[in-house]
Amino acid sequence: MKTLEELKAAIQTNMLELEKLEQNPWLQTKYALGEKAVLREKDIGQLCYEAEETLSVSDLIRLKQTLGIDKHQWRLYKSRFVRYPPEKD
Repeated sequence: MKTLEELKAAIQTNMLELEKLEQNPWLQTKYALGEKAVLREKDIGQLCYEAEETLSVSDLIRLKQTLGIDKHQWRLYKSRFVRYPPEKD
């Protein structure tokens, strides 16, 4: 189980990578950006689920506020994880 700080750092890292992808001129085609962005959003979604399972309600609220993620965006990330579950070996 990850702590609040570990989850915050992991989500921030993925959000920064997602932002970099969106700013990369070589990935401006819908397909190139879409596939890579979905993978980042899926990773964030998995961390969102993990946060909900491990953190207290007050820590979860603090995490969302610190990251600047609203309910809609939080659900979007979680839906990406559900829609594109991790591949099994």
